[in-house]
Amino acid sequence: MTKNTIILFLISLVSLSVLGQTKTDIEKSKLLGKVKSVHTYTVEYNTKTDTLFLNKEIYSEKGMLLKYCNFTEHTRFDSIVNTYDTQNRKTSKIEFKRTGRFGNYGKEKIIDTIYYQYNSTCKEPIVIKTPNSTYKISKQLDKNCNILSETELNNGKETTTLFELDAKGRIIKKTFTNSGKKANFYETFEYNDVNHTVTNTQHSSQQSTIYFKEITQYNANKKVIQVTTFKQETANASTLKSPNTAPNLHKKVTYIYDAKDNLLNEIYFDENNNEALKNENLYNEKAELTEQKLYKAGKLEFTKEYKYKNGKTTQEKKVLPNTTAPEYIKKYNYNNNGQLTELIQLVDGDKYTNQYIYDHFNNEIENKEFENDKLIKTKHTKIEYYP
Repeated sequence: MTKNTIILFLISLVSLSVLGQTKTDIEKSKLLGKVKSVHTYTVEYNTKTDTLFLNKEIYSEKGMLLKYCNFTEHTRFDSIVNTYDTQNRKTSKIEFKRTGRFGNYGKEKIIDTIYYQYNSTCKEPIVIKTPNSTYKISKQLDKNCNILSETELNNGKETTTLFELDAKGRIIKKTFTNSGKKANFYETFEYNDVNHTVTNTQHSSQQSTIYFKEITQYNANKKVIQVTTFKQETANASTLKSPNTAPNLHKKVTYIYDAKDNLLNEIYFDENNNEALKNENLYNEKAELTEQKLYKAGKLEFTKEYKYKNGKTTQEKKVLPNTTAPEYIKKYNYNNNGQLTELIQLVDGDKYTNQYIYDHFNNEIENKEFENDKLIKTKHTKIEYYP
């Protein structure tokens, strides 16, 4: 597609009644059932020819994705069609594909179909299968929709996982079997609500030993404060070197917080309990991250500095040790509604810019990318809403 064709196409597009949103805002609108369709047009500008990407999403009034279409120049046309029950649970997913050049595609073919079945109460499917059942997942759930078992059938090979739960519905044991054979692997979870710890242990049934163990400790606010991992050495993929010995310390991660639960330090230790990596964070009185330092084996690797205005990040700068010039600087500009209108990145003498335009719903309708002030990419989004 020539540049002149691209320009004419974009002019005609902008002249339409275009309503767009950022991805996050689109997701919010989907949940509210506002969006009827989303059309995205992206053009990448090259020296000789430009590439055009188009995709379309169609939604129900309840915000469920009914159809997705992807049109990519010179490659293929793909589409996915979903159906739902009265409880907005997906009942089928059909994928179509047709090959050929842009504007001259062949006949559309179904390449994949998946069906979903449910019980009367749970949102999680109890059966996921293809039409001929060469692939099938069957689940057993209790009255609270907690999983009790899962069986996967894939081209004649069957794998089953059994789950045991405690009184709170938490998984305390998972047992794995292949094609009805004796279980060769199981996993346990131990919860200590007094010490706020969860211990995950993986066992080899054949060698009756533990080859992996992970202890996760939380504070009173349910923030992770330490994760300790132990592993057993293996001679090969399935054989333990010393099956009768306890697993050795593999690594440990410690998290330290301030009184407001802001993360101050994140420290990684190796198998010898030596500090391998360390993140240090500093905050201002508004709990905004102002400085971040990364150390490797006790040596400073880099520092990141942040500036804010009205709760928004206005600048991010990365500085390497023993240097005066920053490795990069990011500058953020906003409109009166707090929407990001421009992001400028300065890296090694080059300038990369993103510019954003919004409609009266404060949703993004255009995103332009520049490299050293030369336009390299444009993205337009058109949103159609239900009345």
